[in-house]
Amino acid sequence: MKAMKVTILVKLMFLFMVVGMVPIIIVGIISLQDARKIGYGAAKDAENLGAEAVSDTTAAITGLVGDAFLKIARQIAQNIRADLLERETDTRTLARILATGNLTAESMQPVITAFHQSKQADIWYNTGTDVAPKEKKETIPIYSELAFIDVAGMEIVKVVNGQPAETLADVSKPENTAFKAEAYFSKTINLKKGDVYVSRLNTWYLPEEVARKDVPEDTKEWNILPGRDVMKSGNMRFATPVFVADELKGIVVLSYDYRHIQAWTKHIDPALDAPVVSTTYEGNYILMYDDQGDTLIHPKPNNIRGYLEDGTLAHRNTVATPGGIFNLSHFDKSDTYKEIYQHTISDGETLVKSAIDVKGRNKMTISVPIPYNRGEYQRSGYLGGLMLSVNTDKFYETARITENKISERIAATNERIRLSTEGVQTENTILAVTLATILMVIILGIIAANTISKPIRELTKTANIISEANVDVEIPVIKTRDEIYDLAESLKAVLAAVDFFREELGMKEKK
Repeated sequence: MKAMKVTILVKLMFLFMVVGMVPIIIVGIISLQDARKIGYGAAKDAENLGAEAVSDTTAAITGLVGDAFLKIARQIAQNIRADLLERETDTRTLARILATGNLTAESMQPVITAFHQSKQADIWYNTGTDVAPKEKKETIPIYSELAFIDVAGMEIVKVVNGQPAETLADVSKPENTAFKAEAYFSKTINLKKGDVYVSRLNTWYLPEEVARKDVPEDTKEWNILPGRDVMKSGNMRFATPVFVADELKGIVVLSYDYRHIQAWTKHIDPALDAPVVSTTYEGNYILMYDDQGDTLIHPKPNNIRGYLEDGTLAHRNTVATPGGIFNLSHFDKSDTYKEIYQHTISDGETLVKSAIDVKGRNKMTISVPIPYNRGEYQRSGYLGGLMLSVNTDKFYETARITENKISERIAATNERIRLSTEGVQTENTILAVTLATILMVIILGIIAANTISKPIRELTKTANIISEANVDVEIPVIKTRDEIYDLAESLKAVLAAVDFFREELGMKEKK
């Protein structure tokens, strides 16, 4: 197969194309790399700066929000303690009033009834659901029961819901008390004048299946639970001895209605300025627990401390025994509640903690103790504690707005940096490429000169020898397939013709 002929012109054209294109390619590659470096660097700087700024903003907001909610929680705790002290005052007042009169059933009945009717307050509750609330307000007695009990433990006068009780009992025996396990008589009868015994907050336990009996079985949402606010009944008993001329005559007992106790927290949404008809488990709420960790107020009625009909306290809810009272120190599905109990009750401190709940919401937990050292709470020195559970997503909207503004500022700054940086880098790149191109042209020129001129010099030398009538010379071997190769072949043909004519002349001379 005949080899393709590459002319000197083609070689030169190729050479200058290489010389022209290589610098352009190099400039393009370098420029692209520079642009990428600038872009990646600016993006990374923006990302780092933005993340740091948002982190700092979020931390600042968390601190401010935590401090604000901590103040709210402390104020609620103070209000609860003040309310309890007022109940103590009422108990002493009734004892003094009775001590000034004739302690017979006939004389005490109208006094106790009048006192009962004078102590009333409004309650506000939701008879509907969170989805479809039905608000109701009414005025009811603060104390569901008032009673005078003699030194033997027999109820002499008892008013229940404004009416004289139909039956009276010997409450020196705990099994005869309302919850069949109360010892308020024995713990009050030996107190000094003016001392007040305070029982634990007692309610009847409400199992979840009972609380949710009107809720479809295929849903576990608590926001459609109707009448949740009025499901629980119970009381907290305040009792003090009654003395007449330093002689013990009996004790007086005031039973603080649980419906008023619920009002301590049920109308407080920590994130709102105005009161609400009822807080919800799905939103912001306040969990109140006693010094043993048992829940006292909670949007879920089945979580609240309560007695069964046989006079035993419902069991605590654990992994092994689910479906009972929610107790912070016994709940073994999360260490957070144990930490809350440890801080507030064991250490008497506050706790502010942020976390993400199971539904991906940002939640802030604020816990404070409620100082109170009467009756059943004397040993610990605390009634219990409050846990505020607040959805803080809306508070972090400020951080997200800040993040967007910072990102915009960084993007604008990076653009200015990019333009100025690229200008300097481009000038340096052009200078470097120009110098490299000049050097490359020189090197390629030398190579090209050697490649083209060397065989020409050799052929020129051979042609000079031939011109001196010396035809016994070898033509240099030319490997390229161009005009120089053709010239070498032409010289070979000339020498071959000369040899031929020399042979012809020689043969003629012999003849």
